[in-house]
Amino acid sequence: MRYPLQTVPGVSEVASIGGFVKQYQVVVSPDAQLNFHVPLAKVRAAIQRFNNDVGGCLIEMGET
Repeated sequence: MRYPLQTVPGVSEVASIGGFVKQYQVVVSPDAQLNFHVPLAKVRAAIQRFNNDVGGCLIEMGET
């Protein structure tokens, strides 16, 4: 969308914030699960609990 928006009359700049969605791959070791007595459901719950998605913000003041 950036390049089409730059061709609109009156648009001086298109500053994009953000990007692609981050992906994390977790490889669970069955041996470690048995040794530490951690069920897969608990691993999944911990990943979901600590995987908060927060938005960004940009404030422009005095061209800075």
